[in-house]
Amino acid sequence: MLVLLPLGACASPGRRVPVTVAVRDGVTRQPIEGARVLIRSVHFFLPYYPFEIVDSVPPMRAAGITDAAGLVRLVTWEHAPVQVIVEAIGRPPLVVHVDGAPASDTGWRSGDAAPGGADAGAAIEVQFRP
Repeated sequence: MLVLLPLGACASPGRRVPVTVAVRDGVTRQPIEGARVLIRSVHFFLPYYPFEIVDSVPPMRAAGITDAAGLVRLVTWEHAPVQVIVEAIGRPPLVVHVDGAPASDTGWRSGDAAPGGADAGAAIEVQFRP
């Protein structure tokens, strides 16, 4: 018996949309200049005997460096779940997972919980703007 599983948004990431990423210090609330911002799609692979389920959309990524105002303009995908990684000198990296378009998630984020309950990169906060 052959079973087909719908892959939903993973199979169709939608159109490319611009997003401005704002990066600031989580304590002083000052913009962070020179932070490296990487947005990459979440790609999956499920080993399932006798065949494998692989995301039909190839991995996508966009990267840039923040300006003096702590801003960088990138292009991302409308419906693809993405992982956002922010690296800044002297601070632990920030990792944020966004299920849909980052531009629709406009609050300040300080990162996803790290193993053991610690905050992943609390020294950096990120905000997505349309």
